[in-house]
Parts: sequence; structure tokens; C-alpha cells
Amino acid sequence: MLIKIESLPEEKPLFELGQHIVEISSINDGLSEQKQTPFFQCKFENSGGFIRERYYNTENSLWKIIDLFRACGFEVKANTTLDTADLIGKKLEIEIGEEQYIDRLTGEVKQAKRVVKLERFGEGDEEGEKGSEEGDLPF
Repeated sequence: MLIKIESLPEEKPLFELGQHIVEISSINDGLSEQKQTPFFQCKFENSGGFIRERYYNTENSLWKIIDLFRACGFEVKANTTLDTADLIGKKLEIEIGEEQYIDRLTGEVKQAKRVVKLERFGEGDEEGEKGSEEGDLPF
């Protein structure tokens, strides 16, 4: 198969640690490599960078999914079904932190940037002016 590449997509850096106003630009579904656990992966993005974060569909991780939907402005109630497609295009504030983990293949301790906090865009800012700094405005 021949694949013609006329131009490359713009490559953005991973977000620096700290808070960022972002938009959810894509969602991909998948299964974890080890246990085949279903998950969806969100790409959080703005003009200055991006990060991808997985949300596992397990009972123990449901709180994280609920937090994401609430940070995107959805009211989450018992006995409802959430559609991840509804998240695309939603704007929110995230905080990037760094976490250590042990690589299962090598046993080495590694660092990874992660979304450690989600907040509805404009919440927590008394004057509603978040996102006015350069690089924090989506696209």
C-alpha cells in the first residue's frame, strides 16, 4: 500500500503542570491491554497543548466519569445512561499534575502527567474571567 503524505498535522506539546482551560476535542473507546477493561480516552486540548486521559468503565472508577460529566455541565442522576459523544466540544478547566507509577514490564518507577482535577469552566472564579491568559484559550 502506498500512502501519500502531503502535510503533517500540527503537533502540540503536552501541557505543562498547572491549570488549563481546554476543550474536549476527541474521544476514543478501547479495552485495556492487560485486563481488557473497557475505557474511553478524552483528548483535552487548547491552542497551547494537549493531554489524553483514560476513563475506565468499572464500578471503582465510576466516580471519575461522573466528575468529568459534571465538570462539563451535565447533571448526573441515578438510573441514567451517559453518552461520551456528548462530551465532544465541551469546555472545562483541568489541572495537570505528575504521578509516579511502576512500569509493569520493567519494574522501574516512572513519572506521568495526569489530569488531577476537573472543574466546570468559570466555576471558582468570582469574576468569571478564567482563560484570559495567552495559551489558555481553546483553538
